[in-house]
Amino acid sequence: HLNLGDKLTVHAGGEFEKGKKTIAGSPLNKNTEITSLNLSVDYKLASNFSLMVGYEETEFKKLAGNNTKPKYRFTTLGVGYNLSDTTMLKIGYELSDVKNEFVLPLLGTARNNAGTYRGGLFTTQLSVKF
Repeated sequence: HLNLGDKLTVHAGGEFEKGKKTIAGSPLNKNTEITSLNLSVDYKLASNFSLMVGYEETEFKKLAGNNTKPKYRFTTLGVGYNLSDTTMLKIGYELSDVKNEFVLPLLGTARNNAGTYRGGLFTTQLSVKF
């Protein structure tokens, strides 16, 4: 993370993965590449209250048997409230934009889970540091 003064913090990260082996029936194989990037910004409004915004994107390449590139994107907006020196409550809203081209049969059905999904949900998180 990078502190840009007393009130603003930027977090960035990424993962670059490659498959290790091929499993029969799975779209993931030893050539599959997974790239995941994330960026978030926290702005402290007061000593115990902050605003947060974040973005995460994961992309899959070189899947077995097809030339698709599933992509998962998540944008998060939230607030954090320090209940004490060691406890924080976060409340947020997460928007998802998922282009899922994996074609895996859903358990017990003839349907698959391929498709595009967009939506949002409210989140809460309570963190306690020991």
